[in-house]
Amino acid sequence: MNEQEIEQRLQELQRTAPRLSPEQIDEKIVKKAFHVLGGKLTICVLTLKNGFEIVGESACAHPDNFVQELGEQAAFENARRQIWKLEGYLLCQKLYEQALEDGKTFLDRLYEELAQQVERRDKLHAFMLKGKPDDVTEVEWFQMADQLDVLADYVDILETRIAIHTKSDEEEE
Repeated sequence: MNEQEIEQRLQELQRTAPRLSPEQIDEKIVKKAFHVLGGKLTICVLTLKNGFEIVGESACAHPDNFVQELGEQAAFENARRQIWKLEGYLLCQKLYEQALEDGKTFLDRLYEELAQQVERRDKLHAFMLKGKPDDVTEVEWFQMADQLDVLADYVDILETRIAIHTKSDEEEE
């Protein structure tokens, strides 16, 4: 699949999360220059809107196989792929910074989820301590006990995940 087909498929699947498009990558390029060295090596220098330059290259093993048009195309695509990496990093950084501003880091979300599950576990536990109400069947009562066990396990898993991430953060300090 090429870039356009991938983008089209994502749109068909109604994927709306932030992402880069081929058009966004191409819009970054304001200049391209090619240089041929030694009759086998083609260098492409792409200048981006912000002045940053990216270099791509293409080479053939023997000068008799050199075709300038093919070398330029391959060197251009090589440089352009590097823009995807850089722009992908910038998008991830932007999303990360937005999450920090919103107070929603990965760890923040874990803590929120833990609080929700602890509350559910505690409410169900308190309800069950009162004994089985008449309007609850035996089957439902046993299912509620199973649910309480699952919630307790879920809380344990979340606490372990938080401990892993907070422990590694403390070790880095």
